[in-house]
Amino acid sequence: LATKDLGDSDAIVAKIKNKILGSNVMSILTSKVLSSVHDNETIAFVNFIDPLILLFEAEIGETITTSLVDILLDIILTKTYPSTKSALNSLTKLMQNNQKLASIVIAYLNKNVTNYSNTDDQPFRARKFVELIKSVFKIVSTLDLELKEKCILDVLLMIMSANLQPESHGLLEIISKTCGIDMYKFGETHAEAIMELVKSSHTPECYALVSNLSKHCLTLITPFFSLCLDVFERPAIRCVTEEDLEINRTPSGTLWKTSMLDEFEKSVVVDKNIKRESKLYSVEDQKWALEMEANLKKQKGMNLTKKQRDDLNARLEVEEGIRTHVDKLKTDFNQKFNIMMSCLDADISHIMHSIARISSSIMEILTYPLSAKNATDLLIKLCLKVFPDSFKDLGFLLGRLTVRLHDPPCQINPDWLGEPLEMAFGRCIEQLKRMLVTGFTLSSASFSLAFPFLRYIVEKTNMTSIGYEENAIVALDVILAHLRKRASADNLFDGPTFMPMEDLLRMSCATFERKPAGPVGGKLLTVLGEVCEASKGDPGCAIAGDGEVTVLVDYLTSPNDTLRVNILEGMRVLKLALSLMVYESSDVTELANRLSTTIWMSKFDVVASVQQAGSTLWAEPKCEFMVHAGICDGLLLHIVSPQEHLQMAASAALASILEDLDECIGDVLEKLMDLYIKKSDVPKPVLDEMGRVLMAAPPDKWEERTGIAEALTAIVPILVNEQLLTLISLIVPKGLSDSCPLVQAKMRDVGIKIINVHGKLVIDVLLPVFENYLDNTPDSKANDVVKQNVVILMATLAKHLKQEDSELKVKPIVVKLLEALSTPSEQVQIAVAECLAPLVPSIKDVAPQLIQRILYQLLESDKYGDRRGAAYGLAGLVKGLGLLALKQLDIMPTLIEAITNKKNFKHREGALMAFEQLTTMMGTLFEPYVINVLPHLLVCFGDGNQYVREATEKASKAIMAKLSGHGVKLVLPSLLKALTDDAWRTKAGSVELLGAMAYCNPKQLSSCLPNIVPKLIEVMADSHTKVQRASQAALKQIGSVIRNPEIQVIVHLLLNALAEPSKHTDKCLEALMKTSFVHKIDAPSLALIVPVVTRSFEQRTDTKKAAAQIIGNMLVLTDEKDLKPYLNSIIPGIKTALLDPVPDVRLYSARALGCLVKGIGEIDGLMEWLLATLISEQSSVDRSGAAQGISEVMVGLGGERLLRTMNEVLMCLEDDTLPPHI
Repeated sequence: LATKDLGDSDAIVAKIKNKILGSNVMSILTSKVLSSVHDNETIAFVNFIDPLILLFEAEIGETITTSLVDILLDIILTKTYPSTKSALNSLTKLMQNNQKLASIVIAYLNKNVTNYSNTDDQPFRARKFVELIKSVFKIVSTLDLELKEKCILDVLLMIMSANLQPESHGLLEIISKTCGIDMYKFGETHAEAIMELVKSSHTPECYALVSNLSKHCLTLITPFFSLCLDVFERPAIRCVTEEDLEINRTPSGTLWKTSMLDEFEKSVVVDKNIKRESKLYSVEDQKWALEMEANLKKQKGMNLTKKQRDDLNARLEVEEGIRTHVDKLKTDFNQKFNIMMSCLDADISHIMHSIARISSSIMEILTYPLSAKNATDLLIKLCLKVFPDSFKDLGFLLGRLTVRLHDPPCQINPDWLGEPLEMAFGRCIEQLKRMLVTGFTLSSASFSLAFPFLRYIVEKTNMTSIGYEENAIVALDVILAHLRKRASADNLFDGPTFMPMEDLLRMSCATFERKPAGPVGGKLLTVLGEVCEASKGDPGCAIAGDGEVTVLVDYLTSPNDTLRVNILEGMRVLKLALSLMVYESSDVTELANRLSTTIWMSKFDVVASVQQAGSTLWAEPKCEFMVHAGICDGLLLHIVSPQEHLQMAASAALASILEDLDECIGDVLEKLMDLYIKKSDVPKPVLDEMGRVLMAAPPDKWEERTGIAEALTAIVPILVNEQLLTLISLIVPKGLSDSCPLVQAKMRDVGIKIINVHGKLVIDVLLPVFENYLDNTPDSKANDVVKQNVVILMATLAKHLKQEDSELKVKPIVVKLLEALSTPSEQVQIAVAECLAPLVPSIKDVAPQLIQRILYQLLESDKYGDRRGAAYGLAGLVKGLGLLALKQLDIMPTLIEAITNKKNFKHREGALMAFEQLTTMMGTLFEPYVINVLPHLLVCFGDGNQYVREATEKASKAIMAKLSGHGVKLVLPSLLKALTDDAWRTKAGSVELLGAMAYCNPKQLSSCLPNIVPKLIEVMADSHTKVQRASQAALKQIGSVIRNPEIQVIVHLLLNALAEPSKHTDKCLEALMKTSFVHKIDAPSLALIVPVVTRSFEQRTDTKKAAAQIIGNMLVLTDEKDLKPYLNSIIPGIKTALLDPVPDVRLYSARALGCLVKGIGEIDGLMEWLLATLISEQSSVDRSGAAQGISEVMVGLGGERLLRTMNEVLMCLEDDTLPPHI
């Protein structure tokens, strides 16, 4: 056909085509048939195929062409050399003539690779197939570059087939070299296609391909890892439970929850068929018979009811859904795991920059059942691959320890468990210490893998355990050593850029919130600062990204003000990173908005140091912060926060920003009111038809509404008339009828603020509103509280009445206020008293009558609420009339007479309540009368009536809370003198009044408690049991005003240690040692702690060590003014411990001394004593302790004092009179 001139060739081809198709020749020419055909006939057939395809491909069609090419390939694989050579030559000629045939050849190879694995009877089948591939690609090498690369792409998975091993080893390199393809460039060019190929395959060939390509094209490793990490970070993996995995392991159609079947079985044996017990059959016999019957049914197959069958099918369906879901997750996760493991067989230098992210992702999935085993294997392989040879053992140890410490839900390699965990942990700590001493550091990638172990030590180890502080400091020192490294031109990958900076920030902030005191707290703040320094964008540094800024923004709302200050200072360092977030007001990212919101809010923080740091950062010119409407929305989120400090700061910040954005005032007010309405609608519990609770009501989040009320109060000054009326319509009645009394009071305060600021402008509008509400609202228990609060608002508004209207309108208002005093709500009574005072000048003519009426109600009323309200009313009227009214209207003589009335307890109680409220309302103005009242208080503490004693206690607290410094000086000596009185009642009363001094204001409290507590401790040993009990109660009262949450928990232990030192001191010290101090230690806390600790310095060695550690931990969070009165007690104990023979005691005592001088400055005589001890001849132990003390004190005092001290030390060295050993 190829060589003859056939004339009408179309007709001949048509005949041939018909012949082939008609006789079904193509289906007959299989590999088996061809293998039995003689070579000459095969060659003849090849010679027939060759011209047929060359000349008439279009006419015979694609299907026949494909079949003919497949036959040629079958011949090459199955026939002997002459036939193979002829077919190969023919295939070469065809592919060179028509390059499209290459796709047919490649399709054949992919289709038939599984048919040519080696077998016992045909050991060379794979080799022949590999040779065919090589031969095909020799032909392909002559084709166009694009086609060559396509052919290689199409066979990538096929040439990795296990069927061709080991003959296919190195086949990818051979065919790429044959075709002249650079695999590095090939990988870069076709990365997307290769990734799609890998995504779509879950076979071993895929993992072999990844491993092979990773070796030849390193740039592919990064996308391979990114693909896998995206799957690792899916939340669905963390949601798979052990139960889900158990269900997945159960065969499809088999019920895993077999307890359901057990329930069905139990339901078969019921009591309804049991007859009444008789002599013929007992109840037990009948139950046994029914159980036997049930067992027989179970053996034959359980006979389920329709409902049981439906329940069973429903459960099977649920389990099948879980099985399918877990199967999909497992398949996807295992594929990505295998891809990563395959990549690790290659040179991973191209992913060193991603090790931080990889390590973080592994740690996130290490503790979840689905991923634990694979994550463990991956972490260990990474450690062995990334750590250099010199640190390989350390890397393997760190990897093993990280896994064991996190206790993943999978079986751990038994070989790792041979060494006890504590021993391995200690060995690792020692290696880290040696690394610090020698100055060696790890690469950024190695550090990223070591970081989970270091983080565990700092963050998750029990902070109260022995050795925590030492281990945590080692871990933090390792972290700091690496954070201070900078990348260089020689080693770009060894710097902060490739460290887990976000995780480091999160660890330091989160742990500092839990343990801000002591050396660990200081180190954590140093880490925070160093991370910011390393992320500021200087040469060799990283540039903080969204992740790092997000962490800082998150913790800028922390309740710990020290942390907030340090974060703001760190943000100042990150000027470059923050400047990259500069935005136009029309294009604000969510993070940029949160950043500007929290920094703006920090300008109005409740703590002055935070305010200053926030203002400085906001004014930073490089950051270019500016106010915009988005900040208002951000502040609203903080206003409804449950944290009070955020509510207050956000409210003040909102009021300030609205002064600049007055166009937003209306919108913000509307949002606040809508928020209040939404938050005040608390869903009711769901009840059934019988009234039983099916679903309890969710807890009332009243704290959010207090924040809204705080914000409304803050913005009142910038509101205009229409907005004020809108707000009043919310307050009356919605706000004043709030379900939470505290929110009611807050909303009433909003109304009072409106009246105080805008009263003159809105009086004509508001007064009718209030009068209309009072006149038209029906009387009911629900409306009473609102009415009383409206009366208070009216009274506040009355201050703004014109002179000609005041006398006419004020008297009715005062009458209503006095009526409101009978309300059994202390908040209402307080508000009424405050409103009465400014209105009194307008009703002076009737004031005496009102006073007499109030006094009668105070002393004679049968209801406690009426008498309590009268006390408030009396205080309000007296404040309005002035202090002289107490004498002019015979108020004090009446009260003194009442308090000495032994027959009527109501008189005594009423007088005490009056003293309490007069002190509260008048403040220090009432102080001259306190000396006269004091003896009566001493007597009333021992009164036989319980109500009188309670009133005495309240009055004492109020009086002591309002005492000035002069008042304390007047009162304290007489009370202390009364302790020496022989009469036990006088002693007991004095003790109780001393206990009440715990309620003095903080300034007076810090000065008087150092004198009070030692005296109370002495009185605890009094011979009279009632005096003893009174002193214990007084100390308990001091403990009750402690504001430090950590100390509140252990107050009972402190009191026990003060009462019985020999029995309870050790337990108390142990509790103090375990306490992680987070909040400031106030004066009452110190008053109870210092006596316990100072007494411990006089006991055995371990107690001294504990006392020194406790003092060191406390001093960081103690104010200087609170601490100074105790120096004379603390210093002698520390000096004693500093000279102790045990090195640890000296070490912690020196540290405590350093913390002490760092907090309050140089202490008179301390340095002289230390220098004198340093050169004393008494003992080398003393000299050693003095040296340690001097070194710690120098750290606290700074460089200038160090120079002076060193001069003194050098002078001692030059002193010839000192012995050589000194």
